[in-house]
Amino acid sequence: MKELTNIWILIFLPCFLMAQEKKKIDFLEVDTVSILKIILIDHFNDNYKRVWGRKYEIDLTADTFKIYQIKEYYKSYQFFPDSIKYSQMGLLQKHGVGSLEALKILEEINKENEHITKFQKRIDSLTWGTSKMPDNWSGRRFTNCIAKSDIKNLFEQVNAKHNAPFRYLRNEGIDSLWLSKNSDRLFDLWYDENKKSKKYTQAFVKDILNDIKKFRGVFISYLNQTNTSRYPYFEMQLISHSDTTFISSLGQNLFQLPWSMNEEYNTYNPDLVITIANLLPNEDYFSSKNNLSPVWSIVEKGIISQIDFKSSFIDKKKWKKIARMKRKTP
Repeated sequence: MKELTNIWILIFLPCFLMAQEKKKIDFLEVDTVSILKIILIDHFNDNYKRVWGRKYEIDLTADTFKIYQIKEYYKSYQFFPDSIKYSQMGLLQKHGVGSLEALKILEEINKENEHITKFQKRIDSLTWGTSKMPDNWSGRRFTNCIAKSDIKNLFEQVNAKHNAPFRYLRNEGIDSLWLSKNSDRLFDLWYDENKKSKKYTQAFVKDILNDIKKFRGVFISYLNQTNTSRYPYFEMQLISHSDTTFISSLGQNLFQLPWSMNEEYNTYNPDLVITIANLLPNEDYFSSKNNLSPVWSIVEKGIISQIDFKSSFIDKKKWKKIARMKRKTP
């Protein structure tokens, strides 16, 4: 039996390598007056080992808008044979792994995931307390009332005729004037973690923190950053008598951008995400609320971390020259 980790890579490597076709940018048009119900699914996939989440429902037909939790779960991730298309797994075939052996491997992975989840759940329950752990149930539990203004704001963002993230920066007051007042403070945040950095690296960081266009570019780069170990997912369903509109997250970082709009195009509008997060009840753990609607200080730290990441790949010769020139400038 081949090592489990290697087989894992062989099975799922094609998923990571499949290119996504670029979708045309357009705008959604939803008849919000006809919406009867909103479904919210807050889901998290921990490296295909365990999953947890909550499902909510908002009834818009009553005089008072109320949100109900209708499902909750914390369980091991299970692979289903029907979801694996062996004929498309060229690497498995190349390494002589037949379809029957692949099924046995899936079974072993599922058992291992159950073991990992049971162990991890015990740790989590000790850390946070069993009363705060998600449970496995379906039903209908009243959570709280929703302000009609929050639903109005949501629908405005659903049909917004823009999809770029820069409006969020403007709403937060992040412009060239703000950057000029805060560039030294931001540099100090970075320098506190990089006291042994080279002068040319410091010159690179200062350059970004003194240029609003470059700062915005790093902001977008940070939001688009991905990894291969954690997979948050959020879905909103707008249900009418005749149709259902699906809006779901595709990203892994703050705001989980981009969001798919009915699988027709993607939006990078953080304000849409914030209006969705405003509908969620406050949960201490296992909730995406803070990730979907972070305070600016968290976004700011993320931008600094992205600048630090980019500083590892700069043209050293170029920035050494720039640093020398800056030292000579009075």
